[in-house]
Amino acid sequence: MANTGLEVPGESKFNPQESEMNYQAVVNSILDSYPLGGQVGRAWDVDRVTRWISALPPNAPETAKSSGKNAARAATIEAIVGFVFHQYGATSAHRLFHTRILPHLKSLLEPSLQPHVDVVCNRLGGPNGPLTEVVEASSLHASPAESVDAAEPPNKRASAAV
Repeated sequence: MANTGLEVPGESKFNPQESEMNYQAVVNSILDSYPLGGQVGRAWDVDRVTRWISALPPNAPETAKSSGKNAARAATIEAIVGFVFHQYGATSAHRLFHTRILPHLKSLLEPSLQPHVDVVCNRLGGPNGPLTEVVEASSLHASPAESVDAAEPPNKRASAAV
């Protein structure tokens, strides 16, 4: 198994240049329109607010029709991310990606990266956390070993302490 650089004790010092993993292939696979539209688009229920009609004939294979629908869903997701970036800035768009998009695509990642999706999601407020809120800085620098085992959104940690 390739060393991703994420297993370093203490603070995470991830360096893609030192890894054997092909990160461009990972990025391309999760941001492809088929999984982005198929998994994230369905989870977000974008069909409820968009309209897409296949230009293919009725006797076309179902996979061809669904790939077009997934491309339309993916374009909708991309537009939403672009809007968040434009309206609220890079920090909110970054938080949107890591808390609302990447968790739905986690299964497409290398197994060594999958636990870190939940860690980062929870460090950034969890899947239902606000996108514009600043997360407590100390929670962003916890060690990966601690975080993978006990990753909880900041609001749950605060309520547990009360």
